[in-house]
Amino acid sequence: MRGASIFALCRAKLYNIEKQIRAEQMGNYIVTGANGGMGRAICAALANEGHRVWGLDINEDEGVIQTDITDTESVRAAFGRVKTEAGSLNGIV
Repeated sequence: MRGASIFALCRAKLYNIEKQIRAEQMGNYIVTGANGGMGRAICAALANEGHRVWGLDINEDEGVIQTDITDTESVRAAFGRVKTEAGSLNGIV
């Protein structure tokens, strides 16, 4: 029985180490066109991999930052919000 409990303890420690590594590898991504079919799919794929995702779209929707990517001030405001919330950015799609 003692061997089994040591094994369980090692598994738990390994799980915690793997969880920490995954957390450190998670990134922050902006996805433009987040309300469209491709945008939604990309947002879902990144989120399913454990990344934090900020969707931008000209059309207002829940969970999406309304942004007109042809308007510099609109883009600056969206990026400012993401920078405040995330601190860093790993990629833009």
